[in-house]
Amino acid sequence: MHLKALCIPRHVFRGSITKTLLVMKLTAIILLAGALQVSAGGYSQKVSLSVKDAPLQNVLKEIKKQTGYVFFYDQAGLYKSEKVSIRVKDAELEVALAMIFKNQPLEYNVVNKTVVIRIKKELDRVTYQSVLQPSDIITGVITDQKGEPLPGVSVIIKGTDKGVRSDADGKFSINANAGDVLEFSIVGYSTQVISVGNKTSLTIQMQIKNADMQEVVIVGLGNKQKKISVVGALSTITTKELKQSPVANLSNALAGRLPGLITVQSSNDPGAGSALFIRGIGTSGPNNTPLFVIDGLPRGGGDFSQLDANEIETVTILKDASSTALYGIQGANGVVVVTTKRGKLNQKPQISFTAQSAVQKPIRLPKMMDAYNLALWDNESNASTIWTQDDLDKIKAGTDPYTYPDVNWFDFLLKENAPQQQYNLNFTGGSQFAKYFVSGSYVKQGSLFDHEDDNNYGSKTNFNRYNFRSNIDLQVNSRLNLQVDMAGRLEERAGPGAGYGTIFTMLNRLIPNMTAVFNPDGSIAHGSKVVVPSDNNNPYAALTRTGYYNDYWSVMYGTFSANHKLDFITKGLSAQVLFTFQNNSFKGTRRQ
Repeated sequence: MHLKALCIPRHVFRGSITKTLLVMKLTAIILLAGALQVSAGGYSQKVSLSVKDAPLQNVLKEIKKQTGYVFFYDQAGLYKSEKVSIRVKDAELEVALAMIFKNQPLEYNVVNKTVVIRIKKELDRVTYQSVLQPSDIITGVITDQKGEPLPGVSVIIKGTDKGVRSDADGKFSINANAGDVLEFSIVGYSTQVISVGNKTSLTIQMQIKNADMQEVVIVGLGNKQKKISVVGALSTITTKELKQSPVANLSNALAGRLPGLITVQSSNDPGAGSALFIRGIGTSGPNNTPLFVIDGLPRGGGDFSQLDANEIETVTILKDASSTALYGIQGANGVVVVTTKRGKLNQKPQISFTAQSAVQKPIRLPKMMDAYNLALWDNESNASTIWTQDDLDKIKAGTDPYTYPDVNWFDFLLKENAPQQQYNLNFTGGSQFAKYFVSGSYVKQGSLFDHEDDNNYGSKTNFNRYNFRSNIDLQVNSRLNLQVDMAGRLEERAGPGAGYGTIFTMLNRLIPNMTAVFNPDGSIAHGSKVVVPSDNNNPYAALTRTGYYNDYWSVMYGTFSANHKLDFITKGLSAQVLFTFQNNSFKGTRRQ
């Protein structure tokens, strides 16, 4: 097959190139015009912003979220940007961008739905590039509590999403401004926040978040052990958490705060506490409560519950056999171990005063049916009509409360809340040879009862308690240590002769068409239709006409202890002599 070469004249070839270039130029112009039209159309989008002193990067993110525009910029280009304050609603995007970049060292260009941000041409590039110089690069090393390098720590400029992580040697490097704040965080350690200021190098030591595992706890008979080495089941609470509950009785402050501890409050008297059960009940019989140990010595449940929270260092509950073994059968229902506060050697004298005022109110009270609806049900449930239409109208109108009463007994006899006040003053300190802690406190708790002023003997339901404690330690020499502890309290309780609980029981039995009073002329209202409570079922009479009681409890106990180290015989050996006493007295008055 014979092939013939194809020859194109030179002038024809040149003409073809010229036409091709012309077509390409026209196409580019058309595409550019289309792009500009799309860009102009995109500018018609509206944004709403309301920020004050916000980082530029955060503002751009919000605009992207609202419009879908993409922003291109060099990260370093935002380091010297000014904080943005803008407040617009449904503003054109072009207007919003102009306001945002008005005082910025940056300029922007919008193409289609892309915004390109760069440093302004008129700025001195060398000056601006100082942002990237080593003087603005913060370097540092992050270690744990032992000084060992800590890898994987997150280092973030607070308020931005810019951050790095420490390497295997605990080192990090991050670009930051003088006004930036760095946030250091890693699982298991407490977050640290450091202001950059003029620093260029940092050394950060992270603190273990569960540092309480290194705390010393009392595990029995005054023995101390680190939490991390305890194998028995126990839980501990400190005075800081106890003081958060504004209650007059310490046992109520433990409710819901220690796992494995059940609290049951069955009395509503002011000053009354809760029964405590550790992992249920382990023994039968009346004595099924835990053993209470205060500063190494067994005490009664009342001595524990009437302690002031400001006196206490820690409360620990021992829950299983391995942790209560030291107490034998006495610890069958668990053990509550209390350590009170003590001074520290070479501690300057410190005085602390705490005043607390609170109101206590019921979370929920029974909601009873009113007299009108009760009368309707009476008629419906009986063959004959008990309440006539005239009776029903008078009950509903409430115009004759003596003949046709409609009493909400809970609202009538109870106030909305009960007041409570607590005050504490303590002194602590120590020298080279002695340390001390002295505390005094007062608690006053009122009741929910209203109308107590209606009685003619002036007695009101309340609870008053005065606490005192003195813990003194003497370091006689390097081997002999003496402890002298004294504590006491005075309790005063007053209430109606019928009893606080009796009145509440009556309240739950009454119906709204019962009346606690007679007609103004002394006659019983409206025959048999109005129910007059009997003498033993009238809460108003029980509160105001049954007299009153006043009970006084006085408790004083003390401990003297001498501990002598015998390390010269063998390391860790010591001998202790301990003497303790307790005196309780009670005086009760009943006027009926």
